[in-house]
Amino acid sequence: MQPYNKEFGEELLSEFTQCVTLYDDYYRRQDALGRDFNRDVTSEARRRLVQLRTIIQKVVTFELECSDATSPFGLDAAGFPVPVSREVGKRLVEIGDELQFYTEAFYYFAFRLRCIFRDLPNLARLECKGVRDVRNKLLEHPEGRDSNVFLESFGE
Repeated sequence: MQPYNKEFGEELLSEFTQCVTLYDDYYRRQDALGRDFNRDVTSEARRRLVQLRTIIQKVVTFELECSDATSPFGLDAAGFPVPVSREVGKRLVEIGDELQFYTEAFYYFAFRLRCIFRDLPNLARLECKGVRDVRNKLLEHPEGRDSNVFLESFGE
């Protein structure tokens, strides 16, 4: 297991915050140009960006908590993780369940955002292949010919 990279988590969170700011600029420009666009749908896009940022923030918090909880235990002489206490183990399972929930929510929200962008001026060509593939092949159709994901697993 790789140690958690706190700087990466903070950078990712910062990038999502920048996405919200950039989208706000995009919205104002479209409005100033008098473009005919559905304000309800564009507002949903902003809400989805904020939701994605919130999910990233939760995941970063969980990753830090897992890292803090397991760091004192380390590895034994053979390189295997030292068993954690029952209490820590229980919390790690809870965090794992929540991480799976937030990860799935992230891809559903990101896919919806992708669909919204396709109907907006100057964003229609934006493609999020990774979001599309995870949503379609792992979440919605794991039994598909080009997916064949039958083992329910999560993480590493």
